[in-house]
Amino acid sequence: LFTFFYRFALGATCTLYVPWLHSIGLTLAQISLLNSIFWAGVIAFELPTGMLADGRGRGFSVTVGALFWGLGALLYSTVRSFYGAVAVEIIISIGAAFVSGALSAWIADAKDRTEPLRRVYAHGTFITGVATVLGAVITVPITLATTSSAFWLVKAVFCLIATFIAYRWMTSSEPERTMSEFEALKHAFAHLKSSPSLRWAIGVQASTGLFGAFNMYWALVLLTKINEIQLSWVWALMYSALALAGWLVRSKHGAGLSGSTGMLLSLALGGIPMMLFGIAPTTIVWLILLVAHEVGRGSFEPFVAAYVAERVESGYRATYGSLQSFIGSLGMVLTLIVSALHMSAYDSNLETILNWWLWIGLTTTVVTAILWRFRPKVL
Repeated sequence: LFTFFYRFALGATCTLYVPWLHSIGLTLAQISLLNSIFWAGVIAFELPTGMLADGRGRGFSVTVGALFWGLGALLYSTVRSFYGAVAVEIIISIGAAFVSGALSAWIADAKDRTEPLRRVYAHGTFITGVATVLGAVITVPITLATTSSAFWLVKAVFCLIATFIAYRWMTSSEPERTMSEFEALKHAFAHLKSSPSLRWAIGVQASTGLFGAFNMYWALVLLTKINEIQLSWVWALMYSALALAGWLVRSKHGAGLSGSTGMLLSLALGGIPMMLFGIAPTTIVWLILLVAHEVGRGSFEPFVAAYVAERVESGYRATYGSLQSFIGSLGMVLTLIVSALHMSAYDSNLETILNWWLWIGLTTTVVTAILWRFRPKVL
């Protein structure tokens, strides 16, 4: 229930976020820079919030995270400048850091869980896809019929509903904390240092940061071909692909893969289509590539979450999840900074974006091959 309302809220902004930033005067370079600031904020707050999740409770952390998202959305509805957007991005980065690590740890330790972790995480991915589709499809017509910032208010309302759900049901149904914040951090670092498998997994997760170059520009590319209403339906298609990814990981096909193989297949499936968008002959082929890219990205999360949770003890699981996200997010920040520099050096047009995606796709494919070569032999 929390996942549904939380992801509905995020879906309410996803198709309109970048075009809205563009409409209030931000350049493509500023948009990339803005999102690199968001990810830098997530990195800065990851470890403190993960430690609080293990020390104070994962339900507490998830509740606070959803509340920060909601307050950030309310403030974003009033923003009209780059520096105002920076201030709000820092607020919502705190919310993202509180939820990161804590939610997956809460699920892993749930007292009434009876199914394998990968299947449960995949079910969460399926719910994420459905909720995000509904968020986009419902919110875009509301925004077009009212004001350009109405989608921020929709996001705020659903984040606050998720906050109530977490406070009411998630804070009272988790195991007793057995470690202090700094004990959890000490154990998380020690485990990472001693485990080649976990260090390799962090490398894979950092590589998914390359997809940040796609996040910022896909809506602007599509708006050269379709209108905003049609864009909401394309978003629905993308997150239907996310639901499909969850179903595939839950199926016998996903169950038959090792965690390491599943992560690398997901990374490759996300990267290869990026090389082909620039030569796609028709819009239909473009959409097929889009679905393949989203299936790859969507299937990665349940594979990596289960892979890590099965190797990390309960007492410091949220802190370790935040540590992994902390290091893994560096890939996203680096990609966004390089994207901002690239876009500022060239004309910000469709051709520039497609050429940049080509290089990102090639890089992802090469990195996947390297990671396959050096994957841990003992899994």
